[in-house]
Amino acid sequence: MALSKAGPEARAQYSHQLAVYTLRQFVEARKSLDLDRDAKSKLPPSHARDPRAMQALQNERVAMKGPRTVSATS
Repeated sequence: MALSKAGPEARAQYSHQLAVYTLRQFVEARKSLDLDRDAKSKLPPSHARDPRAMQALQNERVAMKGPRTVSATS
């Protein structure tokens, strides 16, 4: 869409959609960081360097996130 030729309403709608999308991305990134921090704090220090423990941690984090869905707003 050529935003420079769009009317003020179209620009406002686009700006709103972009803000909503950005906020969703921020919230998802924050959840991911929180999950990483929580999961790592539960691991004993001796397991923190074990590749199998780290793989299990990664698998658990992916399972907790669930399938990713994308929704479009009109």
